[in-house]
Amino acid sequence: MLFLIRYIPLLLLPGIFIAAGCGVQDPDYYNRQGVSLDSQGKVDDAIAEYRKALRIEPYNREAHYNLAVALPQKRVVHRSY
Repeated sequence: MLFLIRYIPLLLLPGIFIAAGCGVQDPDYYNRQGVSLDSQGKVDDAIAEYRKALRIEPYNREAHYNLAVALPQKRVVHRSY
C-alpha cells in the first residue's frame, strides 16, 4: 500500500498535462462569446473574443465582420482588418 501512495503523483501527472493542453480551439465559440458580450455592451471584451477567433482561424468571415462592426464603436476604425 505504501508503494502505491508513493507513485500516485507520477500516475496523475499525464492527466494534468493533458487537461492543461485541452483549451478551447473553436473559433465559432469565441465568435459567439464576442456576440454575446457585444450585446451586453462589453465591446472591449467582445473585440478580444473576436481576435481570439481570428488567431485560431484567420479567414473566419463572421469574426472579421463582427470585429469590423465592433471596432467603430470604440472609435478604432484603422484596426478593423
